[in-house]
Amino acid sequence: MLDNPEEDGDFYYVYFYRVGNSNCEKVEDSIKTYARSHSAIYFVNMDEKSKDYKKFDWNKFHEENDIEIGKVKSNGKIEYYEGESKEKYTKSKEKDEYGKTKGYEIKKADKEYLKINKKARKGYVYASLETPDIDYYTLTSEDDVTIAGVPTLLRVKNNKVDQFYFDSVEIKSIMKKLNK
Repeated sequence: MLDNPEEDGDFYYVYFYRVGNSNCEKVEDSIKTYARSHSAIYFVNMDEKSKDYKKFDWNKFHEENDIEIGKVKSNGKIEYYEGESKEKYTKSKEKDEYGKTKGYEIKKADKEYLKINKKARKGYVYASLETPDIDYYTLTSEDDVTIAGVPTLLRVKNNKVDQFYFDSVEIKSIMKKLNK
Protein backbone atom coordinates (compact mmCIF):
# COMPACT_ATOMS: atom_id res chain seq x y z
CA MET A 1 0.00 0.00 0.00
CA LEU A 2 2.73 2.51 0.89
CA ASP A 3 5.02 1.84 -2.04
CA ASN A 4 2.69 2.83 -4.87
CA PRO A 5 4.16 5.13 -7.49
CA GLU A 6 3.60 8.69 -6.39
CA GLU A 7 1.66 10.94 -8.70
CA ASP A 8 0.18 14.41 -8.42
CA GLY A 9 3.21 15.85 -6.60
CA ASP A 10 5.08 14.00 -3.93
CA PHE A 11 2.21 12.42 -2.00
CA TYR A 12 -1.00 10.46 -2.43
CA TYR A 13 -4.04 9.54 -0.35
CA VAL A 14 -5.48 6.15 0.56
CA TYR A 15 -9.17 6.32 1.43
CA PHE A 16 -10.75 3.45 3.39
CA TYR A 17 -14.53 3.27 3.14
CA ARG A 18 -17.45 0.84 3.17
CA VAL A 19 -20.39 0.99 0.79
CA GLY A 20 -23.59 1.85 2.67
CA ASN A 21 -21.79 3.20 5.76
CA SER A 22 -23.53 6.38 6.93
CA ASN A 23 -20.29 8.11 7.97
CA CYS A 24 -18.73 7.38 4.58
CA GLU A 25 -21.82 8.76 2.86
CA LYS A 26 -21.30 12.06 4.74
CA VAL A 27 -17.98 12.63 2.92
CA GLU A 28 -18.70 10.80 -0.33
CA ASP A 29 -19.37 13.93 -2.41
CA SER A 30 -16.26 15.77 -1.23
CA ILE A 31 -14.06 12.69 -1.79
CA LYS A 32 -15.46 12.28 -5.31
CA THR A 33 -14.90 15.99 -6.02
CA TYR A 34 -11.25 15.64 -4.97
CA ALA A 35 -10.78 12.44 -7.00
CA ARG A 36 -12.13 14.06 -10.17
CA SER A 37 -9.26 16.55 -10.23
CA HIS A 38 -6.48 14.53 -8.53
CA SER A 39 -5.25 11.14 -9.64
CA ALA A 40 -3.32 10.56 -6.42
CA ILE A 41 -6.09 8.98 -4.36
CA TYR A 42 -6.60 5.26 -3.95
CA PHE A 43 -9.84 3.71 -2.70
CA VAL A 44 -10.04 0.64 -0.44
CA ASN A 45 -13.51 -0.81 0.15
CA MET A 46 -13.49 -2.28 3.65
CA ASP A 47 -16.35 -4.71 3.28
CA GLU A 48 -17.01 -7.07 6.18
CA LYS A 49 -15.21 -9.96 4.44
CA SER A 50 -11.99 -8.06 3.75
CA LYS A 51 -8.84 -9.73 5.05
CA ASP A 52 -6.52 -6.93 3.89
CA TYR A 53 -6.30 -5.25 7.28
CA LYS A 54 -6.19 -5.96 10.99
CA LYS A 55 -9.38 -5.10 12.84
CA PHE A 56 -9.09 -2.71 15.72
CA ASP A 57 -10.07 -4.14 19.13
CA TRP A 58 -12.75 -1.60 20.11
CA ASN A 59 -13.82 -3.59 23.19
CA LYS A 60 -10.32 -3.53 24.69
CA PHE A 61 -9.98 0.14 23.73
CA HIS A 62 -13.21 1.08 25.54
CA GLU A 63 -12.30 -1.00 28.58
CA GLU A 64 -8.95 0.82 28.82
CA ASN A 65 -10.05 4.36 27.92
CA ASP A 66 -13.67 5.04 28.84
CA ILE A 67 -14.09 7.08 32.02
CA GLU A 68 -16.86 6.64 34.59
CA ILE A 69 -18.28 10.13 35.16
CA GLY A 70 -21.62 9.64 36.91
CA LYS A 71 -24.67 7.54 37.73
CA VAL A 72 -28.10 7.12 36.22
CA LYS A 73 -30.71 8.09 38.82
CA SER A 74 -33.95 6.14 39.26
CA ASN A 75 -35.80 8.75 37.16
CA GLY A 76 -33.36 8.14 34.24
CA LYS A 77 -31.52 11.45 34.61
CA ILE A 78 -27.75 11.56 34.87
CA GLU A 79 -26.08 12.67 38.08
CA TYR A 80 -22.49 13.62 37.25
CA TYR A 81 -19.69 13.27 39.76
CA GLU A 82 -18.18 16.51 41.08
CA GLY A 83 -16.02 18.09 38.38
CA GLU A 84 -17.60 16.01 35.61
CA SER A 85 -20.12 17.05 32.96
CA LYS A 86 -21.24 16.15 29.47
CA GLU A 87 -19.67 19.34 28.10
CA LYS A 88 -16.28 18.57 29.67
CA TYR A 89 -15.94 15.67 27.24
CA THR A 90 -18.11 16.50 24.23
CA LYS A 91 -16.47 19.92 23.87
CA SER A 92 -12.98 18.73 24.84
CA LYS A 93 -9.97 20.12 22.99
CA GLU A 94 -7.68 17.50 24.57
CA LYS A 95 -5.23 15.97 22.08
CA ASP A 96 -4.01 12.41 21.87
CA GLU A 97 -0.35 11.50 21.45
CA TYR A 98 -0.65 11.96 17.66
CA GLY A 99 -2.10 15.46 17.86
CA LYS A 100 -5.70 14.42 17.15
CA THR A 101 -8.51 15.95 19.20
CA LYS A 102 -10.04 13.29 21.41
CA GLY A 103 -13.71 12.70 20.63
CA TYR A 104 -16.05 11.41 23.31
CA GLU A 105 -19.66 10.27 23.48
CA ILE A 106 -21.58 10.11 26.75
CA LYS A 107 -22.98 6.61 27.28
CA LYS A 108 -25.24 5.13 29.90
CA ALA A 109 -24.05 1.66 30.90
CA ASP A 110 -27.01 -0.34 29.66
CA LYS A 111 -27.05 -3.86 28.22
CA GLU A 112 -25.66 -2.70 24.84
CA TYR A 113 -22.82 -0.64 26.32
CA LEU A 114 -21.82 -3.49 28.63
CA LYS A 115 -21.15 -5.59 25.51
CA ILE A 116 -18.39 -3.20 24.40
CA ASN A 117 -17.00 -2.37 27.86
CA LYS A 118 -17.01 -5.39 30.14
CA LYS A 119 -15.39 -3.34 32.94
CA ALA A 120 -18.31 -0.89 33.07
CA ARG A 121 -20.86 -0.95 35.86
CA LYS A 122 -24.53 -1.14 34.89
CA GLY A 123 -26.43 2.03 35.76
CA TYR A 124 -23.40 4.30 35.58
CA VAL A 125 -22.40 6.88 32.97
CA TYR A 126 -19.22 6.89 30.90
CA ALA A 127 -17.31 9.29 28.70
CA SER A 128 -16.65 6.86 25.85
CA LEU A 129 -13.55 7.69 23.82
CA GLU A 130 -14.33 7.36 20.10
CA THR A 131 -10.96 8.33 18.60
CA PRO A 132 -8.49 5.45 18.58
CA ASP A 133 -4.77 5.83 19.17
CA ILE A 134 -3.22 4.19 16.12
CA ASP A 135 0.34 5.04 15.12
CA TYR A 136 0.10 5.36 11.36
CA TYR A 137 3.32 7.40 11.27
CA THR A 138 5.56 4.35 11.74
CA LEU A 139 3.62 2.18 9.29
CA THR A 140 5.74 0.58 6.55
CA SER A 141 4.78 -1.25 3.38
CA GLU A 142 5.50 -4.59 5.14
CA ASP A 143 3.08 -3.89 8.02
CA ASP A 144 -0.52 -5.02 8.26
CA VAL A 145 -2.69 -1.92 8.37
CA THR A 146 -4.99 -1.57 11.39
CA ILE A 147 -8.19 0.24 10.49
CA ALA A 148 -10.38 1.17 13.45
CA GLY A 149 -13.32 2.18 11.32
CA VAL A 150 -14.43 3.93 8.22
CA PRO A 151 -13.99 6.40 6.82
CA THR A 152 -10.23 6.69 7.28
CA LEU A 153 -7.93 8.74 5.04
CA LEU A 154 -4.15 8.37 5.02
CA ARG A 155 -1.76 10.74 3.25
CA VAL A 156 1.41 8.96 2.12
CA LYS A 157 4.62 10.80 1.34
CA ASN A 158 7.98 9.11 0.66
CA ASN A 159 6.40 5.71 1.42
CA LYS A 160 5.32 6.78 4.93
CA VAL A 161 2.06 8.10 6.34
CA ASP A 162 2.61 11.76 7.18
CA GLN A 163 -1.03 12.70 7.90
CA PHE A 164 -4.15 10.73 8.76
CA TYR A 165 -7.81 11.54 9.27
CA PHE A 166 -10.36 9.39 11.05
CA ASP A 167 -14.14 9.68 10.79
CA SER A 168 -16.32 11.93 8.69
CA VAL A 169 -15.73 15.09 10.74
CA GLU A 170 -11.95 15.13 10.22
CA ILE A 171 -12.19 14.00 6.60
CA LYS A 172 -14.87 16.55 5.74
CA SER A 173 -12.67 19.29 7.21
CA ILE A 174 -9.55 18.36 5.20
CA MET A 175 -11.57 17.84 2.01
CA LYS A 176 -13.03 21.31 2.36
CA LYS A 177 -9.48 22.72 2.36
CA LEU A 178 -8.27 20.46 -0.48
CA ASN A 179 -11.27 21.14 -2.75
CA LYS A 180 -10.87 24.93 -2.69
